[in-house]
Amino acid sequence: MLVVSLGRINVSSVCAKTRKCFSSKSHLHTFTPASVSHQKFPEDPMICTNELPQISSEAPAHWKMVLQGIRQMRSSADEHQPVSREKAADTVPPKERRFAVLTSSLLSSQTKEHVTRGATQRLGENDLLTADAMDKADEETIKKLIYPVGFYKRKASNLKKIANICLLKYDGDIPSSIEELLLLPGVGPKIAHLVMIVGWNNVQGICVDTHVHRICNRLGWVSRPGSKQPCRC
Repeated sequence: MLVVSLGRINVSSVCAKTRKCFSSKSHLHTFTPASVSHQKFPEDPMICTNELPQISSEAPAHWKMVLQGIRQMRSSADEHQPVSREKAADTVPPKERRFAVLTSSLLSSQTKEHVTRGATQRLGENDLLTADAMDKADEETIKKLIYPVGFYKRKASNLKKIANICLLKYDGDIPSSIEELLLLPGVGPKIAHLVMIVGWNNVQGICVDTHVHRICNRLGWVSRPGSKQPCRC
């Protein structure tokens, strides 16, 4: 059984001259370091509603040393974590694993990690983490299994639609491009980029959750425009 657990995330795609910030909706804001917009994104509580982080072409001071310290702390903590059943993902056929990744990603929106984990696990226990099984399943059954994820009724409906699309257009697999993933019901830029990374091992964006944002503020790696004050969210 494959269980994929994903928390609430934001995605930023970064290139040398242009940076893109994605909300959970279809909104896309593009800006450059030389011209930072103060546009607001009230639709997504994970994105600053007051201002965007200050963009600088200079790397934060001593960032390599700080990053190495963080890695050492994480390494020590990981040694004491029990082996997860998610390790069994290596034994799952690639097509099934990718559909499970897409399913779990969809469930994770506006939902706490442990709730997403539980819902995905229940779907797995009932053999519903494949496009064929999801397509044949009763929508009421899916609702009961994924409850209490956020917007579980809408997500159950979307999962049925996605499964049918995957069967008809992709032979039970999932789309392999951002553009095609965005055509699926309930899939926005954040989910699409996450699925590309985890499902296809194709990094076209960097997934950042609220804790990364909070820690980057503490480290002084982001700040409010025109000041050294933390970026408020």
